[in-house]
Amino acid sequence: MVRRTGRNWPGWLWAACALWACDDAQAPPAGTDYDPSLVRDAAVAAPPRPPPAGSAGRADASDEDAAPDAAVDGAVDAALDDTSAAPELADSEAVERLLISDGLEPRLYAYDVPGRRLLDSFALDARAHVYAGAGGRYGYALSGAHAHVRIVDMGLLQRVTAQGTERQVAPVALLGHSLSGSAPGALLAHAGRVVVFFEGDAKAEIIDESPLPTQLDTQTISLGAAHRGFALPFGAGFLATRSEAGEVVLGRYGSDGVLDDSASFDCAAPEGVALAGTALAIGCEAGVLRFDAGGPARLIAYPAAAGSPAARVRRLAAHPNQALYLAVLGEQLCAVGPSQLTCQPLGQPWLDFGFDASGKRALVLARDGSLGVFDASTLQLQGTLQVTTGVSASDELLQPQLASGRRVTYVSDPQAASVHMVDPARLSLVGRLELPGAPSKLAVFGFGAPR
Repeated sequence: MVRRTGRNWPGWLWAACALWACDDAQAPPAGTDYDPSLVRDAAVAAPPRPPPAGSAGRADASDEDAAPDAAVDGAVDAALDDTSAAPELADSEAVERLLISDGLEPRLYAYDVPGRRLLDSFALDARAHVYAGAGGRYGYALSGAHAHVRIVDMGLLQRVTAQGTERQVAPVALLGHSLSGSAPGALLAHAGRVVVFFEGDAKAEIIDESPLPTQLDTQTISLGAAHRGFALPFGAGFLATRSEAGEVVLGRYGSDGVLDDSASFDCAAPEGVALAGTALAIGCEAGVLRFDAGGPARLIAYPAAAGSPAARVRRLAAHPNQALYLAVLGEQLCAVGPSQLTCQPLGQPWLDFGFDASGKRALVLARDGSLGVFDASTLQLQGTLQVTTGVSASDELLQPQLASGRRVTYVSDPQAASVHMVDPARLSLVGRLELPGAPSKLAVFGFGAPR
């Protein structure tokens, strides 16, 4: 079943955003510790506010629904009252903004890195995961407890004209549009479209970003019974999981949302997906299914030494400059190549992993707060760097996350009310952004940022 809706909302009327260009990250010049246009301690500071005792499990639903407390409100107000002007930016590619969710309170922060200032703060109904959209202008907050998806205009506008690319920096804004559904799970963005998968409703909501911010146009695809899965735009249509007779299978859908019965894939129990340009990889029960441009999908089997028979890939990471994908298989970090998986033991539990800005390095954030830096092609360990203290919280929304910008990698630190800035090439901490509350999940936005 397919349903299309259009919702109007007053606001700015800008032209549709074009996709961002992807640049290889550049290391700081020899002899310097950081790039002063991007890496400095924040002028906005708030005292660290560790989670209260007993908060790690977030078992009390009333805490989840509570409005931000007065202490956080005061810190946010003080930060927003700081009127120190951001430096003049000669190069628009120096613009980089973060969308950050609070791990304790239902609140979002929009932060300007070059200007070292908090741009705005938005109250939500519940704590949220945050994601970047397809074009680099819009951010999305998925609040599972209240079954809502909210959209933030990060104010980075880009339009391609006959005279070249026009770029404009505008204020950030929380849009009035929202999506509702049971248990919003995965959000995937590609080719100007964003897909939110609602696990409880077994439906995918496809968002065309071009009418935003004035109008929210969606297309709905029903995907059987409730299950943990995903949906993503690919080619002219979509790939999505669906539940059939108690089993989760992968299917291909046309642009009209109709299932293509002729398509079948060698991928039992699909879970976890990553996109890199026109290619993608999906975690399956017996291996990783790769779709490469111009060729058929093929299953790359797990190595015999994968460890536990139950070990399988449930999450992958991709980079536009890399033909490899990253995955964790049991207790091993793996590079998923065109025909095989190359794996190395991690040695300790991990929290997050991904590529650095250049795509040349694989990064693994461990539960002890250290960041391991590996050569992405060989998985040879280049070194480790202690970034945060050890993490004991079992609540995912109170755990640090890493995200790479155009030149540095950001690591959130809810315990220290900070976001750390790391130069993986030099294995060094090069800056710290202090925020109110407990900054947890984050997404990066900027002209030229890797997408």
